[in-house]
Amino acid sequence: APWLLIGGSLGVIKVVNCHTRGLEKEIVGHCNDINELRVHPSDPHLLLSASKDRSARLWSLKSGRCIAVFTGENGHLDQVLSVDFHLSGNLFASASMDHTIKIWDLKEEELAQRIAGAHETRKPGEKRIPSKIVQFPLFSTRKAHNNYIDCVRYIGDLLLSKSVENQVVLWKPRFPEITKMTSMPNNSVSKLVDFKIKGCDIWYIRFAVDPQFRFLATGNKHGEVHIWNIDRHGLRKGNTRPIKLFAMSGGTNGSSVKCGTCVRQVCFSYDSKAVVAVCDNATIWVWSREVDEGSDAESSESCSVRSGSTSLRSSPIHFLPMVREELKEELKEELKAVRPSRAIVPVHSESTVVKPIEKGSSKDSVSQSSPKADAKGHDDGYRSSPTETKTWALRKRARRKR
Repeated sequence: APWLLIGGSLGVIKVVNCHTRGLEKEIVGHCNDINELRVHPSDPHLLLSASKDRSARLWSLKSGRCIAVFTGENGHLDQVLSVDFHLSGNLFASASMDHTIKIWDLKEEELAQRIAGAHETRKPGEKRIPSKIVQFPLFSTRKAHNNYIDCVRYIGDLLLSKSVENQVVLWKPRFPEITKMTSMPNNSVSKLVDFKIKGCDIWYIRFAVDPQFRFLATGNKHGEVHIWNIDRHGLRKGNTRPIKLFAMSGGTNGSSVKCGTCVRQVCFSYDSKAVVAVCDNATIWVWSREVDEGSDAESSESCSVRSGSTSLRSSPIHFLPMVREELKEELKEELKAVRPSRAIVPVHSESTVVKPIEKGSSKDSVSQSSPKADAKGHDDGYRSSPTETKTWALRKRARRKR
């Protein structure tokens, strides 16, 4: 059964079984907030976590062991905001608030042996194996961005990273010669493409890349989603202008529903035919990608976002509020049960008769038999109880004395 991995401000990773809808296990190790979780591309039981405690940790989901802790002397100097595995599974990149991106090697001999035996459960009486502390990254640079970096993703051997500088950068790391490292390397980078986006100058806005590495999508604080074509054909043509998707849809009775808040995170479906965005106002938006039946799905023309054969709808096909209507009705009923009921007495009784307003008469010529008529000459049909009327009169007198 698939597992759902959850991490938050308590520093605890919770594994939920999606089939039984129950808690499978809890993994404890971090001493502060968990900012991101990533699963190994070839071994789904290996988990990588980034935390506010300035460390990244590698876990075994089978045994619950912490295999390695990537921190220390030459590690990050501030909280780690994002991590991502290389497709080979032998490297991973980490981004931090200290403006650096580091690449860590998982092929080191001792660490590779620990990973190989990490899924074996500890036998009764067997001593606990301490986690390996890794202090020296394979690569480290501050030249990709000049501010804290909240998202990093691998695309082959290239890296995509985003800071609070209104742009996503595609760049290539230049590794030093393979030698035994005794100090943190400060290596250079080759910037390839800058994807500009407005309204992306606040932190924790995560971009996404589709599984085929053809599209890049990110949101902004204005409720927009920008999508670029990043395959080799699109970049060769120099097409760095995105298409915009607006979080807006038609509601009931002709009204329109708009996000109007920050789009914090976006994601592609496995077939890249749908884009999902999550907004600050607790709404989820889904857009569909249209492909002509006669087009070749593998051709470069059909892969292009701006081509005629493939396009993304400018309005979402689904609007999924996280608080459903039936839940709202239940909350309303609960509130009615909790709130004290007002004592109201119907006005229309045998002793009081409301006369209809005649045509041509002014609004003030309302029958005085109606004890509660509003300024427009309409009777609401109810009046307050004597106790409530007395309370209202006492409050009015107190205001006059003031």
